[in-house]
Amino acid sequence: MIRPRTNSYAQFQSRSALAFELLVDCCEKDQLPLALQVVRVARAWEPDHYRSHTKDNQQYDRFIDEQVGKYAFQMLVQHRFDKVVWLLTQVEATLPTLHGQELGITDKNIPIIQTRLLALLSQAQMRY
Repeated sequence: MIRPRTNSYAQFQSRSALAFELLVDCCEKDQLPLALQVVRVARAWEPDHYRSHTKDNQQYDRFIDEQVGKYAFQMLVQHRFDKVVWLLTQVEATLPTLHGQELGITDKNIPIIQTRLLALLSQAQMRY
């Protein structure tokens, strides 16, 4: 007997959280084609009335996209640029729009950040 699928908010949250965990596991184990399928399915099953159109978060259309964007930002912070590029180009993730305090940037650590960025991006490494 096939059990009818319900779309309660709790079940949606549970499915979305599991899909995101599976996506992260796939990315970490370089199972990128499977990760793409997980995102495709998660986007497809997300009911329209659960979209992230709240006043606080209008950047993302879907919950899974918000989670993938945060994951891409985490990969950026960890300097895992191959994952960032893959998430942005293949999964079409959008990095979250964050500002100074949300990024942990204060006046006292701006020089440290600038020095580190300059060390990472020497003139020889930059492409125009």
